[in-house]
Amino acid sequence: MITDLQQRTLQARERLRALGLPSCPSPVPILSVTHHDEARNQRLRELLLENGIYPPLIDYPGSPQGGHFRFTLSGLHTGEEVERLLATIALSCE
Repeated sequence: MITDLQQRTLQARERLRALGLPSCPSPVPILSVTHHDEARNQRLRELLLENGIYPPLIDYPGSPQGGHFRFTLSGLHTGEEVERLLATIALSCE
């Protein structure tokens, strides 16, 4: 189960990089996503909510401009759920 989660995490990071979003090549299942733009982050937030994903937008001092989203994958998330997250993020990149 842990190996599957690590593999799914690495694949998700690969997809984020393919979208032009920074993502380190780590198997740690925490994904940070930002467009470095408040309006685009707001659009991403709206898309996530429309798709039943409840995003934690983090906007602490020192955070990227416009804040960032932090998603934590777990072994309980299905491939379909992770795909829905990545597809929603991809929509916000268009």
